[in-house]
Amino acid sequence: AILKKDDTVQELNLDKAHVDLIDALNISDEFRKDTYPNEIVIKRIVILQKLKDIKCAIWNITCMTTSFNLLNTKIDAESGQIIDESLKPLLKYGKEK
Repeated sequence: AILKKDDTVQELNLDKAHVDLIDALNISDEFRKDTYPNEIVIKRIVILQKLKDIKCAIWNITCMTTSFNLLNTKIDAESGQIIDESLKPLLKYGKEK
């Protein structure tokens, strides 16, 4: 299930989202090049969203790499700052139950 029973979709205020899609992708790409230079992106999933535990709208960018890792970067849509990132092996998700 995407949402838990007691969760609601948070309202997204687009007036505060000053970082557009192209800028968010550039921020994510520069971060990847600097932090994980050997990871080459082959697919991206990009979502502009408002999460319950984060006060601002964020760009949630998940990249699948040629080495079968998932690089997730959360970028503040107002300031362009990276507020969270992780690199995890894709194969790990198939083992979780």
